[in-house]
This record gives sequence, C-alpha cells and structure tokens, in this order.
Amino acid sequence: MSVRAAIAAKSDAERIPLLEAAFRERPHPAIADLLLKLDPQDYPLDAKRLADAERWARDLRRRDDPRVAAAQAAVLAALPFTSDSSKPFWEVFFEGLSDPRFKHVDFGTFAVRERIRGWFERRMANAIERIEGDVPEAPDGLAELLALYEEPTETNEEALLAAIYAHPEDDAPRQIYADWLTERDDPRGEFITLQLRGEEKEAAKLLKGHEREWLGPLEPMLRKDVVFERGFPARAVTAFKQPRDVAEHGHHPAWATLVEIQGMTGEHDVVKQRSTEWVGPAFRGLRIVRGLHAGGLANLAAVEEPWGIEAIEVALDRVETWDLLAAIRNLPHLHTLWIDRSVPLDADAPLWRVPLMARVKHLGLSDLVVGAVEQAAAHGIESFTFDLWRQGLQLVFRRTAKGLTDLLIRGTGKKVTVDIPAVLAQLSVTAISVEPTRGFAPTPADLEKWRGIASIRNVAPPREWKPRLSAIDVSRDGTRVAMACAGAVRVVELASGATRELRDIDAPGFLQWSPDGARLLVRSWGGHHLTIWDVDAGAIAQRLHTKGSIMGMEWVDDGHVVSWPPLVLYDTATAEGTQLERVTNAAAVLPDGRIAVSKGNAVVLRPLGKGPVQELDAGAAVWHVVRLGDRIVAGGNKGLVKAWRWADGSPAGEWRLPAEWRPSWFAEVDGWILARESQGFWWLREGREPVEAGLRVTDRSSIALLRSHVARVVRISDDDELHVEDVELEAP
Repeated sequence: MSVRAAIAAKSDAERIPLLEAAFRERPHPAIADLLLKLDPQDYPLDAKRLADAERWARDLRRRDDPRVAAAQAAVLAALPFTSDSSKPFWEVFFEGLSDPRFKHVDFGTFAVRERIRGWFERRMANAIERIEGDVPEAPDGLAELLALYEEPTETNEEALLAAIYAHPEDDAPRQIYADWLTERDDPRGEFITLQLRGEEKEAAKLLKGHEREWLGPLEPMLRKDVVFERGFPARAVTAFKQPRDVAEHGHHPAWATLVEIQGMTGEHDVVKQRSTEWVGPAFRGLRIVRGLHAGGLANLAAVEEPWGIEAIEVALDRVETWDLLAAIRNLPHLHTLWIDRSVPLDADAPLWRVPLMARVKHLGLSDLVVGAVEQAAAHGIESFTFDLWRQGLQLVFRRTAKGLTDLLIRGTGKKVTVDIPAVLAQLSVTAISVEPTRGFAPTPADLEKWRGIASIRNVAPPREWKPRLSAIDVSRDGTRVAMACAGAVRVVELASGATRELRDIDAPGFLQWSPDGARLLVRSWGGHHLTIWDVDAGAIAQRLHTKGSIMGMEWVDDGHVVSWPPLVLYDTATAEGTQLERVTNAAAVLPDGRIAVSKGNAVVLRPLGKGPVQELDAGAAVWHVVRLGDRIVAGGNKGLVKAWRWADGSPAGEWRLPAEWRPSWFAEVDGWILARESQGFWWLREGREPVEAGLRVTDRSSIALLRSHVARVVRISDDDELHVEDVELEAP
C-alpha cells in the first residue's frame, strides 16, 4: 500500500515518509536506494576516538532507517580502525548489521592488520549468519515508482515526457526532464526548474519569446495568454473549431498538464459544441472547466473514468443542458458550480434535484436572483456568489450560524453600475466586508448608508493598491534599509526601528544607497526616471535626466553617479550628464579614474573622459561588474565568473557556478570572492573550484558586508515583515 501511496504523492517531500514506511513493510533494496537518492541522510563516522565511534555504532543500531545500511557499508569499505583496541567498536558494529543485502556482498579480503584479520573475518561471518530473512520480492508498483526517477538518455525523451503526462501532479518527472534539458543547454530546462522553485519573475524572463514554442504539440489548439505552471501549459482557452481539429490534436497525452480550460464560446449548435468545447480522456489533469454548454457537458459525460474536476462553469441555456447536468455521474470531486445564466432558485427549482448538487459547496450565479441566497443556505451551500462582473461587483455570501448572512462586497475592476443600497435592501445580511478595487472605492457617506442595513465589519485596502515590494537595499554600513513599495520608499533605521517614507515617487523599481548612507538613488520601474533623495530631509535633491529606459545605476562616489544604457556619468551637484558608451549592461568605477563596463562578451576598461581603452574577454554576455580590491569581477550567462587585476588587465581567475545562473552580487573576504547566484552563495579563489558557502537568501532580500567577516542580511517575509540577521562569514 505504501508504494502505491508513494506513487500518488505530489512531491518528494510527501513521498519520502511513504517510502520509509514501504521499506519497513518490505525491505527491498531498490526502495532504500531511492531513499538515498531523494533524501541522502547518511550517518558518516566522523569520530577520531574509539569511544566516540562506539557511541556512533550504538546510535546506528537504534535507527529504523533503510539508509543505515549505506553508512555501515561505507565503514566496512574504509575500515577506519584496525588495531587490537578497536575490537569493542567492531563488536558493537557487527551486532548492528541487519540488512539482508549484506548476505550477497563479497567484501573480499579485509585490509586489516594480520594479527586481528582472523578475528575480524569470524565476527563478520557470524554477523552475516545472524541476519534474518533475505532480500524480498519487489512489492507491487515498484517498477512504476522507479520509472518516475529514471534518468533519460538521448533516445528516450518521449519516455520522460510520457512519465510527466502519466503523473501530471508529480514534480519529480518534471525536474528530471528539466535536468536533461539543462545538460543540453536548452533554456527550457532552467525555465521548468525556476517554476518548480516558485521563482516566477526569473521564469517569466526566460519564457519571453518562447511562449508558443514551449506549448509543444498543443500549440495549434491553444489561443493566446496561456499560463505556464511548473514548466508546462496549465491554464488556457482552447481553439478547437471542427471535428478534424479534435481528431488531429485532441487526443495527445500532453493535454494532461492542463488544470484549467475554457472552450471557444459563441457556438449555439450542440453538435458543433462537441468540437469547440472539446475535452476528452487525455485531459486527465483538469481541475477547472469554464464556459460549458450542452456539447461540452456531453463530452465530460462521455468519458468512462471519473474526472478529478473540482469546479465547472455551465451556461444553463437550453433543456438539453439541464438534462445533461442532471445525468452526469463522473464528477466525484466537484465542489464548485458557476451558472452563467439567470435561473430560478426557489424551493422547487430543478437545480436542487440535480444529483451532483449533493456535493456542491460553493455556488455562483451571473445575475441577481431574488431568494437565491436563502435557498442556497437551506440546501447546505457554504458560500454563494453573485458574480456581476459586467456591473463591476461580486457579492460573496459566507455561512454563519444564521445562514449565508456574512457578505463580502468586492470590485471587479470595472465601473460599478449597481445600486448597492437597493440590492442590500433585498438581502438578509448581518455583516458586510468591503474590498475596494479600481472603479470601486466606497466613500464614508456610502458606508454610512450601508450601516443602516448591516454592520460594516471591515473595509480592506484595495487589492490593486496593496504595496508590493519591488526593491530593497541596505546601506553600506548596514544601519539603514530602504524598501520600495508602490509609490513610496520606506526607510528603516535598523538600530532604533524608526521608519520614514519618501512619497510621490514614480513606481520605484531599483534603489541604491550613496557611499555615505545619506542619500538614495531611485530608479523608476520602467527606467525612465532617476532621482536622488536626501533621506534625512525627506526631499528630492536632484532629478537626473535619463536618455531612454535605463537598466542599471551605481554611485561612483558621493558626488557622481553612472547609469546605463547608454553609459552616462552624472555630477550629482549639477545633474549634468556626459555619455561615455552607447551600449552596456553593467559598470564599475576604478580607483585610478577609469571605469569598467560590459560590452557584449567583454569587459572594457576606459577612462571617464577620452583616452585609450582595454578590452578583456569575458567568455559570455556580462550582466554584472564589480571592483573588489585590486580585481575586477564580472558575472555573466550560464553562471560564468571571471576576474582580472584592474591595474594591468591580467587574469585573476575563472569559475563556472553549478546552477549556471547569472551571479548578481560579489564581496571580498580574506582574499576569497563571495558570489551570489540566485538564492545561494559560493566561495571563489583563483585556481580553486567553487565552494558552496552555506548561506541562502530569498528574492526579497538584500545583503551588505558590515565588516570583513560579517554580512547583514535583510529580508521581507511573505507576510511583509522585516527580518534582519547578521551572519558570520568563514572562508574555506
């Protein structure tokens, strides 16, 4: 049973405890090997003293873990202790051998001292003889489980995709396919990995330009604005028009990754709707289906296997649709029904006689129907919605002890054309919550009118107005943090917790503190505006006139700023700018008055004025340049990092970071370079391979080097709380 449950698990984290249970039921070596691969909790013998090693061996005996055998096999291979005094350790160790796999291992001749070899081999033989049972037969489903983790070869990409389509809810086959693509320099591999990690901003950048290509075999039958999730098409409007489209494209197993679809609307002929609203057995992953008419319901009903669909939207516009809705029996997981028509909902309404309504807990209508809320409450509905989208409102009724009397009024983004007091007067509500949006912002006078009908429990901030963190930066001394949200920048003094806001900023998208921590350089989200703020005064000190949309900026010193592209040097006292380069992605200022700028696959060292230039080959497109002591460090595509000594341009190191993402931050600690790549950090030194630093951050964080060995990490949690942590840095 545990093997079957492990196959059905949706993630490795959910699968691991099920595999441990499966091994206890039937200790098959393939299950132990898979556990080692997914969760390598090895138990290494690090002890140098025999007493510590003996305690390790006793502790290992108490662990009911299939990975213990791997640790024991590692000790038998290494033989860390071979003296006479080690016999007590080996006695405890051999008593702990219990895995039947040891019966089938030929250890050969043990490389131990001659004087204890005979004793050692006898103890080993006795231990093997005491092991009960033997390697069991494979449990049911084991081959299917292992197939989820098969490493693909050049010729079995189809098999790997088939595993994804067979288990669309499982992340494991998707990650294996992503790794396979990444090994072949296919950018879709990185895209799938990013979405599996939840890093949507980075994934969106990779998706740009590949939207149609990555739809694969579904491309001809999907309209624009497809939503990708976990690396594959997930939500879309289909484009089937005629039976030939269904025959050619409607049965491909790739449809399994879709979780939400809507067919083409506007067709009134039921026979033609069977094509325009096509769903079939290949759509096994569906959870939401919208825009169904009689033809679409007929398609759902024709599938023999039960669907996993949880919500459907139906237009009850004709007798055939009602009949099909009443007859459908293969939606055991349905809990939400939206009806896109005005239908009677009195006590004897035909909807209540539809069998699937026994499972529906959430019901919605697209029109106001008098008495509908009370009848929904009487029939056990937990939430009821009037979705008046075109009139600008949603009215959501939630269950209380008195029925569906807790009302949420929510804007839809359109102009409100509903007489809200007149509507409320027809409803029995005890409390109202309000969620404003663009086009729906009730005034205090409006709320006073509504209070005569029900208590106003809560007025939430508009959803569009909720501040979203777009940038964060820590001052170089680590005492201040600036956070950009919507049209303001919040500055927090970390020592005291005092805050201040800089307002009337045009959608701030990037921030950087001046070297002295007194001023803040702010770039708008679109890159068209660049301002310098005097933070203590809370006012703009300078507006810099940019040439087009800029990507980056940096303080040269307290009196100068550069931005790019094009590369422009500004005097912060006069706001005058001088263009130095036309095209560049990054820049760093050098102590000798020159500047290092990226130019395609090169770093160019050039004076701030006119003079000779020096070009250094970076080996990849450069996206980040920084000066660290006597070196220039450049981060480029595919995780490439190169360094040179800026005085003469001589090489000072080259590295390829394992994740192959663009490095975005560098610091120097004890002669080592600390590089940030996505959310992780790596130690780099000339002539050495990269070493993982064990420090991780999130996308909503900033880091500053306070002292040579201390980094201050400031991050914003998912609930928008500020967290500060000082981390001791210890170079290898």
